Amino acid sequence: MEGSLDGGTITAALELWSIFTGKAPPRIAGWLMLGLTLTMAAFLAWRKEWVAGDRGFIDITVPELYRLYRTGNTQIQSEAIIKPYVGRWVKARGRLDDVTRFSPLLYISIAGFDKDDWLRVTATKPFWRAKEFAVLPPETMLTVVGRLKDVSGPSIILTGVTSTKIEIPPKPPADH
Repeated sequence: MEGSLDGGTITAALELWSIFTGKAPPRIAGWLMLGLTLTMAAFLAWRKEWVAGDRGFIDITVPELYRLYRTGNTQIQSEAIIKPYVGRWVKARGRLDDVTRFSPLLYISIAGFDKDDWLRVTATKPFWRAKEFAVLPPETMLTVVGRLKDVSGPSIILTGVTSTKIEIPPKPPADH
C-alpha cells in the first residue's frame, strides 16, 4: 500500500529528535503525527474507492487514444490533440508483456489490446512499490490505472500506476 510507512517515518523522526537533542519532542508533535497519519490514511482510502468507482477517467479506450494520436497527423498536431488527456486517469487492460527494472523505476509493459496487439502501455512505478508486478508471469491479464504521461511511438506511457485486477493464467498440466 502506498504511504504505509508515513506514520513510521514520522515516529522515527521524532525518536531521532529525542536522541540527538536529548529532549523529548514537544507534545504538539505527537498530535501532529496523529493528524498527519489519519489524514494520509483517509486520503489513500478515498483514492482507492475513487479509482475503483471509475471516476475521473478519460472517456476513450487505450486503442482509441492511440488512433486519435496517430491518424493522419504530424507529431506536433498529435501532441496538441492528446494534450487535454495528459495528466488524466487512464484504465488499461491487457496481458503482461515484460517487467524491466531500470533504477529507480520498474517499467511494466502491457500488450494485447484486442486486434491492436502491437500497441504497448508502458507503466512506470518506483521499484520498491512495484513488488506486485515483479513476480507476475508473462501473459498475466492486468487491469491497471495510471495518469497519462505521454504517447510515443507505439506506446502509451502511464505514471502513478496501480493494479485493479490481476488474472494469472493457469499453469499447463505437467506431462508425465
